[in-house]
Amino acid sequence: MTEDARLAAYPNHRGVAQWNYATRARQSHVTQLQSAFRPAGYTLVETLVTLSLLSTLAIASVSIINTLTKDGIESARGRQSRRDIQRLASTLRKDSARTAGLAPGNLDWPVTLTHAASKTIYDWSESEDILSLTETAEQKTVRQERFVLPEGSAPQMTASATRLTLRVNLPNENNSWIIEGNLKDEDVKE
Repeated sequence: MTEDARLAAYPNHRGVAQWNYATRARQSHVTQLQSAFRPAGYTLVETLVTLSLLSTLAIASVSIINTLTKDGIESARGRQSRRDIQRLASTLRKDSARTAGLAPGNLDWPVTLTHAASKTIYDWSESEDILSLTETAEQKTVRQERFVLPEGSAPQMTASATRLTLRVNLPNENNSWIIEGNLKDEDVKE
């Protein structure tokens, strides 16, 4: 029998209603006491699971950031190489037009191009993948430039009777950049 039915059956028995209220009050008080004895916070298992998930996310984040950074650096270096090869092509053509009397064949680094009033030295730094240019006149540096080339490219300079050729091998593409410039005709005076 439910409590409401019991109260309806015995309307004059207030003690029963009071006893039920007191029982309910004691049960809620017991629940409060039980929760008061349980310490607040997380269990060791909950903490360990949370820490393992956070460490997994941190490791994944670091590897993703490293990959993105490496790709970004390689991409920036590629853009720089393309810009520098265009500058190098223009510079080499101008220098070869002022140069006469190179010995035909493969040229070893550093390559010296002698002009009427100056000389230009091209030098390759394999450790930095940089081709540098230094022009001097009367023991003074007139011009210096640096050209960033693709990583692992091994540029080779060759001369023929009429042309100067710079070949930049692109290691990952099985391709090459080739820059050619006409050498100055020895019969023409400046």
